Amino acid sequence: MSAIELKVLTKCFPSRDGKGDVTAVDRVSLSVRAGEFVCLLGPSGCGKTTALRCLAGFEQPTSGGIFVGGRDITRVPAHRRNLPLVFQNYALFPHLTVSDNIAYGLRLKKIPAAERTRQVAAVMERLDLQGLGQRHPDQLSGGQQQRVALARALVLQPAVMLFDEPLCNLDAKLRAPAEIYTRPVNRFVADFIGRANFVDGTIVRTESGQCTVRALGTTVQAGLPNGATLAAGDRVTLMIRHEAIIPATGGATAFAGRVNQTIYLGDQALYELTVGGHTLYMQVANPEPASLDTRGATLDLAIHSNGCIVLPMQ
Repeated sequence: MSAIELKVLTKCFPSRDGKGDVTAVDRVSLSVRAGEFVCLLGPSGCGKTTALRCLAGFEQPTSGGIFVGGRDITRVPAHRRNLPLVFQNYALFPHLTVSDNIAYGLRLKKIPAAERTRQVAAVMERLDLQGLGQRHPDQLSGGQQQRVALARALVLQPAVMLFDEPLCNLDAKLRAPAEIYTRPVNRFVADFIGRANFVDGTIVRTESGQCTVRALGTTVQAGLPNGATLAAGDRVTLMIRHEAIIPATGGATAFAGRVNQTIYLGDQALYELTVGGHTLYMQVANPEPASLDTRGATLDLAIHSNGCIVLPMQ
């Protein structure tokens, strides 16, 4: 049984001009198993927040169903779902202290004062908020406010946690983006996170999470996405990060590329290349000034396998 299931969930809002509706969530079906960590990824305005608000009970779907643990909660009010949503703007009560913000849900559940105090102290220690209990939200940094909002949700011990833009105030080094960047599961994710080249290829062989792909008139070593079932002979899309194309050294030439233009970016330079009829981009860190005047030149190039992965052809 799924922990959460959305069945053909649709949410429409009246248009501002009164001429029809605007569809914010369009027939979304989703199944999440217990213990899974699932992210909704997409550009601004695609319906991520609206879907979360429907799941939390703050919006009523136009059609479709919402199930938690097999139970239909589509029309159950938000305060009876125990599905706390950590909002993008935190929605902390400005007139309450940190401790009182965290304890708010426990008060509504009529938890005795002594037990409230114990649970609030435990969750504050867990999120490194000790010593901040008597401060108000405007006395906290953005990251601290975000942790208070998280603590307010966690203290209710929900079966499911919902987050809207949960990483927006965390330092980049705390966001753990490496797996998404280096092992995206499809082209949309690869293109949405970072910059990459995409070319068609054919798998020659696979072994231990790696594969050899024939593309660009040569063979390239690339990674396989997590859970992939690709095999020799399969047509694939080869994703090559801009920084994975490197000047060949020591006779390791994989292919030759003609430089169309060079864009100087201070600590980086972006080369536009033509390789076998494809336009590729190569990103070079800390370029030597003399290396920038290369328009029309042919460069011997190689591909670093750490920035190269095959994706199912769509």
